[in-house]
Amino acid sequence: MEKKIMNTWNPIKCQAQDNKIDIDVWGRHYTTENNILFSSVNVLGEEILSAPIRVVAKENGEDSQWTEIENFVLSKNDEKAIICGSMRSEVITVDVVSTIEFDGYTNIVLSAMPRTHTLYEDKAYGRQQVKGWSLDKLWIEIPLKKQYAKNFHYFPNRAGSPTPSFEGKSIPENRVASSREIPSSMAMNFMPILYVGDETRGFCFAADHCKNWQPEAANKAMEIIDGEKEVIVRLHLTDSAPKTWFRPDGSPKGPASHPITFNFNFQFTPVKPFPENPYKEKILHIDCFNGKIPIEYNDYLAGEVIEGSGENCYDRMKRLGVTTLILHEKWNPIQNCWIIGEDTTKRTMEIVNECHSRGIKVIPYFGYELSTLSPYWDSKCDEWIHMEAPNTIKDFSWYRKPNQRARHMCAGSGFSEALCEGIKKVITDFDFDGLYIDTICIPFGCFNTNHGCSFVDPFGNVQPTYQISSVREFCREIYKFFEERGGMFNPHISSCCNIPCYSFCHMNWDGEDVQWYIAGQGEDSIDAMTPDYIRTEYIGRNFGLNHELIAYTFDNWSFEDSMTIALVHGILPRPNIITEPLELMSPIWKAIDDFGIEGSQFKPYWLTDIDCGAEKTKLTYYEKNGKRLAFISNMSNTDNNAIDFKFSDTQKIYDALTGEEIKMPMSIQARKHKVLFIND
Repeated sequence: MEKKIMNTWNPIKCQAQDNKIDIDVWGRHYTTENNILFSSVNVLGEEILSAPIRVVAKENGEDSQWTEIENFVLSKNDEKAIICGSMRSEVITVDVVSTIEFDGYTNIVLSAMPRTHTLYEDKAYGRQQVKGWSLDKLWIEIPLKKQYAKNFHYFPNRAGSPTPSFEGKSIPENRVASSREIPSSMAMNFMPILYVGDETRGFCFAADHCKNWQPEAANKAMEIIDGEKEVIVRLHLTDSAPKTWFRPDGSPKGPASHPITFNFNFQFTPVKPFPENPYKEKILHIDCFNGKIPIEYNDYLAGEVIEGSGENCYDRMKRLGVTTLILHEKWNPIQNCWIIGEDTTKRTMEIVNECHSRGIKVIPYFGYELSTLSPYWDSKCDEWIHMEAPNTIKDFSWYRKPNQRARHMCAGSGFSEALCEGIKKVITDFDFDGLYIDTICIPFGCFNTNHGCSFVDPFGNVQPTYQISSVREFCREIYKFFEERGGMFNPHISSCCNIPCYSFCHMNWDGEDVQWYIAGQGEDSIDAMTPDYIRTEYIGRNFGLNHELIAYTFDNWSFEDSMTIALVHGILPRPNIITEPLELMSPIWKAIDDFGIEGSQFKPYWLTDIDCGAEKTKLTYYEKNGKRLAFISNMSNTDNNAIDFKFSDTQKIYDALTGEEIKMPMSIQARKHKVLFIND
């Protein structure tokens, strides 16, 4: 059956004329003209490239000069267009097959081969002999306009992963450092995900593997070249003649050499429209890290929150404005199992019925593991399991009650298909309103040859493969399922901007990994969440996907600290305890609803730069019909008593949570925030 375009996007438009191909997808216009890759990319009405994307090569010691550049449309329909391109130099022929999908995701298969004569040359000129077949380098360069290339993100960024370097220094080995402002020109190992952009748009490179890559130095496989007017993303496909083009005795095969092929993906962002009201869902996620619940969820929710209050949890959620309840893993006694027992069915249906009767949606937890209690453990574990090194299973001793051990499975195996079908059945059987899924959308490198992961590179080293394509297809299938039945797909993708799968998510819950970094920063924890880090990874407007911030609490970090950081960046922390965090969020939800975000203009602090009397005090607001809903945060350890901004001579400022009028100058304590109504 032919796939249908989901409502989020428009069908692709593709036109070709005189070696020029124009492709339109939502928010982006791609042009390929006298080139085999994009010569122009317009994102949200602005050209993002400073020059055409180019193939840079050197042959026989000289720069390659490309001729006979041709491109044509092989096929097109509403869902995708396949574009073929070819060009050659004195020594090399390069072919490209680009498959552009309706969300702008573009798979590129580039093949390079020693040039030989064509049949036409044979007949017209006699057999032509190419002098030498040396290929000294083959690079792809993506030149981006400087104003749209301020920030970067890379993955993997876990402890022990290679980090980029700049000016002779290495990027610090922590999650915050992997999403930040570009410090200067940078070099790095192959990164399966690399994003460069600003707060509105950007460019993403993604690849499942680096098969056939042959950089001269492993730590210079990719570069970000920071220039005065442009930023160039450079991909070192090879810095020397491909090893497969030589015989065992070291002599070149010449025209008999097999083409060397590279497979990677480009995606320009945002991938889809950002929600007009990113605060529409008021979500409570119970039992995640803080505030663990010792009893069954149905018993807990039916009981009193505060003893003697007469109010159970269901009624409290309704009163405080919760629209969606997410049940953490404990709802299911077998970790991540899609076969549900009778007792669990009874308890869970009780929760669903009680919530639905109050107009509250219910979303269950699923994840990335296979449990020793699962019927599939013995028959499928070895085939599906994720290996972090050759023949090595991660030494991770986490387990839960009922006593069991759950292991990380690879999304590139048959596990993802079995999980997908199992989840769809559970959602349908229980009439759940969406899905929360943990970690599976993070494409960790895997070495398990039992399901086809890993390969041997040209230097004889075993390299991992990353499940970007598999995760994207998993998310596509789940997203389509909820688009057809209604509901929300909300993965947890922490410290990994997996943009190829962002298209097929309704919301992301991010920030868990950075919590441990915050916990170790002592009194300086507020400084750990740097503004450029937040603006790169969390605001979501640059990607087209709404994010909410995971907000754990430690001795040096409170839920209110998370609110202070989040609000001025246009996002919300998600309460995961039904007491204080929910009590703090409830009046903010109400203030947002009372204002009415739909139809307003978003004015973040990084565009308006309103002077709030201190460097780390920022104001962000929504504006509509002469009224403003403003969030102001003091993101420092020092009180600010000198806030005195002015929109007009007649402005009236009110505390949106208390209704109290505020006179200038106003004060905000260290690590605190206010929500304001401002009228002209």
